[in-house]
Parts: sequence; C-alpha cells; structure tokens
Amino acid sequence: MNFQALSTVELRQICYFLTIVDTGYSFSRAAERLQIEQPPLSQRIRALEKRMNVQLFDRTRRPVQLTAAGKVFEREARLALMQIETAIAQAQKMHQGEIGHLSIGIASSAANGILPELIRRFCDRYPHVHLELHELTAAQQREALRDTEFSSRHNRSIDMGIEVFLADVLQDVNLEHRFLQAESLVAALPEAHSLAGSGQIALKDLVEQSLILPDLQAFPFYETFWSSAPHPVFSPKY
Repeated sequence: MNFQALSTVELRQICYFLTIVDTGYSFSRAAERLQIEQPPLSQRIRALEKRMNVQLFDRTRRPVQLTAAGKVFEREARLALMQIETAIAQAQKMHQGEIGHLSIGIASSAANGILPELIRRFCDRYPHVHLELHELTAAQQREALRDTEFSSRHNRSIDMGIEVFLADVLQDVNLEHRFLQAESLVAALPEAHSLAGSGQIALKDLVEQSLILPDLQAFPFYETFWSSAPHPVFSPKY
C-alpha cells in the first residue's frame, strides 16, 4: 500500500464528496449540512479531483451528476469509510475491554464459591470477549505469569490467576494481588469424632490428629497455613 501517495488525500475531502452525493448532488445543500461555505467546498472537491487526476462530477449537466469514475469512487469510498469506522469502533472496544481474549488460570481449590457467578456475570457483561479457563496449581499460575517460557513449554498462556492464599501472607511480591472473597477453613470429621460437635476448632486441637491433605506441592496453601500457625511446635500428622 502506497501510504505516501494516500497521505495527500484528506479523509475530509472524501467525506465532503459523499455528502454532496447524499444531498442529491447539490453543493449548496452539502455545504449547509457540513456547515461550511459553498466556495471552499467546491475548492476541496476540485483539489481532490486534481490529486486523483480524475473528474468525479459532470458539471455540464444540471443537476450535476457523477461521472463513471465518480460512481466507482463513491462505491469504494463508502466501503473504505465503513471499514475505518469499524476499525475505530473495534479499537475503542478493545481499549475498554469489551472484545478480545482473556485467559485465566484457576486452582481447583478456588473453583467453587463465587467463581462460577463471577464468570457468568463477566460473560453477560462482555459477550464478545473469549474467555479461556486453565486448571493450574497456584505454583503453576505464578510461574506462568512470571515466566513467558512456561507458556511456550506448556502451551498455556494466562493473563491472570485465581488461587486461595492466606490474607496476611503475600504469595509473590512481584505480582499484583486482588482480594475476591474470604473463606473459612472447615475440618471434615466423622460423626463419632470427639471434635465433631465443636462449633470451632483451634489448631492446637488438631495436634496428634491424623489429617488427610492434598499434595502440598500442588496445593502449597496448606503448607503455608501450617507454617504460619502461632504454635511453632505444632506439626500435623499427614
């Protein structure tokens, strides 16, 4: 595309030309609609014709009519302006986050709660954004956000991650964290267990209790939780 040559044609000239066509080839009505004087409008059109080396209007007829070249230019110019209008609108939507692609890493421990509702509301508000969800551990999410090579190796590029972590323990100072929801930890106990009827259970109550926990490497939240306990001598039995 010859941008240097096109740069000598003003978009305003094309708009003036199409306005004349839309007002029934009337330069006076076009000037009134454009809120300019008729002589400057005529000068702009003649400058456009001179730049293109093409006569767009047959001025020997009354009313003025388009030449064959003018008809071709009108058709293509309308398409070009429609494309420019679309390009501007799409760019604005992208800037406002209304279109595009959003890839989210989700830890399985965070897949419940308010997340389904948040996703539904997001899709309702931004129906033209393609949403992609990846199940990743917290460690994998942080690696994917920090290291572009991770995305290449695992073919999983994410824009953000959702995980569970302690509110007072910042997981990674190099990443920005936003709070979504506070959740309580729950201990699942057999009905006959001595602690089953307790409304609340303190960590010290779990000393010497055998616990069933997921892989701590895949779910580091639990390890962080135990290590942050106020009882340094406490070591859970897995």
